[in-house]
Amino acid sequence: MFKAVKGSDSEDDQPQTGLRALINGQSHAKRDSQFFRTKAVDKEHIAGSMLVTLDCTDLGQASRNALFMSNRETFREDPLLQELFKKLQKELHDHEGLTQLNLKRYEEKIADAVDDEEGINALEELLSTDPSLADLFGSIVAGKVAAKTATDGKGGKIDGDPQPFQGSEFPTFFRRKDSSTSVEVDFPRGDATRVSFQTDFKNNYFSRKKHRGTCEFKNGFQPTFHLFNGRLTFTCQVDKNVAEGTTLETDAVITDNTGSGPFTLTIIGHVVAPREKTLLDEHPPKPKPDPKVQAGPSRPDVTEVDRGPDDPPITIEKVPNTERLKLLVNRGSRLLSEAKSLRLAEEEAAVEFVFKYGLALTAMGLLDAVKKTPEWTNDEAGCRERIQQSAAGIARVIVPLCLSLPKKLPKPAYA
Repeated sequence: MFKAVKGSDSEDDQPQTGLRALINGQSHAKRDSQFFRTKAVDKEHIAGSMLVTLDCTDLGQASRNALFMSNRETFREDPLLQELFKKLQKELHDHEGLTQLNLKRYEEKIADAVDDEEGINALEELLSTDPSLADLFGSIVAGKVAAKTATDGKGGKIDGDPQPFQGSEFPTFFRRKDSSTSVEVDFPRGDATRVSFQTDFKNNYFSRKKHRGTCEFKNGFQPTFHLFNGRLTFTCQVDKNVAEGTTLETDAVITDNTGSGPFTLTIIGHVVAPREKTLLDEHPPKPKPDPKVQAGPSRPDVTEVDRGPDDPPITIEKVPNTERLKLLVNRGSRLLSEAKSLRLAEEEAAVEFVFKYGLALTAMGLLDAVKKTPEWTNDEAGCRERIQQSAAGIARVIVPLCLSLPKKLPKPAYA
């Protein structure tokens, strides 16, 4: 079971967030919200508001010993735990509702973001005069030089107001597109296969306290399942050791204590060879020569937001469903206000420009360096957080460094 709750999206693990393993309602081990920020889950923007509970009550003693340390507070790093986490991460990564919530939270974060076209043009002019900077940073604004992306920079928002799903309290039907209640598919060995049925009831049917629905599997294997907006999806995982040609079958029986149904859904899977790599994977096309100014969809762009005086002067946000990053400079930062107070009023525009783009260039340089390390692959969100902290320290000196130091440059000595 998982749910998103209102709350802070901070790095600190909140009492009701993160991953909890329960036995008879008691917590036995946990992971903090960083578990949801990994690439395997990719739900960074709602990570601080998510609670996932794993009910391990029905596990045998051998499985419990493999999963938990004797202190009943810590997971044991066992192959069984890694297999469990891998399946859970896949479920959370692919869940349609969490994906939508993550995108919505991101859009709320950047709701007041604005672009500074003149500043961007000036910065690109600077980059054009210094090839090494240009090669390092590429284009600041996606679309000018950067490769095309499949989104608009906000995670692929589609114009128009989506119609909310109106579900009933109890199910009245389950069906495939052909109106059948059974499905027959191939199960690649060592892989997961998802099959879905259309239905008409609310998303909380299997999790609510009153008249909760149940889904029991009879006569076969037990897939995992989740319900979202009229679609019940089963994830069928086949071990790599299962012989090809094996037929697996199960009946999912859905009912509740009000007498709904029971509805029986049949899943038949024929175990086949593992999915083969495509010809493109085996013989990738030769890469085109790099452009003079390297750019790609992962290059961050720079926008301004109005946030509190004690909020970070710059944050680095992951654009959902892409590999792109966005830099958000806080115009309300106390550090910017202090920098302005130390300069003449007529220098205000210069102070704002240096603060914004000096920090942006600094963050981009740090990003470029850390992207080349294994740490970026293992903990991208953590890397970005540390860069934000470093940039906050640099923000204290960036304005005097850029505006005052050039006046102190040594004069050339003449013979």
